[in-house]
Amino acid sequence: MALQLTLNNVGKSYNFDWIFRGLTLDLQNGQSVAVLGGNGSGKSTFLKIVAGSSYVSEGTIDYTHNGKKVDKDKVYSLVSLCAPYQLLFDDFTLAESIAFQGKFKPFVNNISQKEIIDLIELPKVANKALKYYSSGMKQRAKLALAILADTPVLLLDEPGTNLDKKGLSGLKTCCYHKCKTVWCLYALTATMKNRASAQPLWRLSSTRRRLFSRLISFFNLELCI
Repeated sequence: MALQLTLNNVGKSYNFDWIFRGLTLDLQNGQSVAVLGGNGSGKSTFLKIVAGSSYVSEGTIDYTHNGKKVDKDKVYSLVSLCAPYQLLFDDFTLAESIAFQGKFKPFVNNISQKEIIDLIELPKVANKALKYYSSGMKQRAKLALAILADTPVLLLDEPGTNLDKKGLSGLKTCCYHKCKTVWCLYALTATMKNRASAQPLWRLSSTRRRLFSRLISFFNLELCI
């Protein structure tokens, strides 16, 4: 599924305060990108704009799929999202959640419900209502539903939230597998002074260089913005 995303001078404001402005970007299938910034810097807002759930205050954002421009009302069908503010149906079991999503957004490679549950290592609680899950277990479920959906765009907002080492290992495996063929955008909190994320790596302090090295290695990143 050939897909291109073009942002031209995009900006977003709330109550006359600009969250960000002047963002121009051109992304295509197979790229993995990290958006870095501290709390309140606009990372989640940016992902919502890319997902089509929030409008820009200035500039334009265009999706082109297989050579055809995508209507804004249809962007959702191309995007998978996992975010801290995203809610699951708590009365559903994990098995029911997977079956429900599969009705309107199929999974990659026709992966079965059992394979998904085994991948996130939750077979013993697959038939338990999600409201009884821990925060880490819910995060695994949300990540599986997003990463394994058959969409050309994957958006992960703070994907490591509430995950232990086992959960992080599973996240890395899933992301590496899917990011070979789709376009992935990660929002990661990293407090950097003076827009350090825009500086060449050799100009950063040793601590920040190590941070970027870990991010690039873990998420197989090509670009940080």
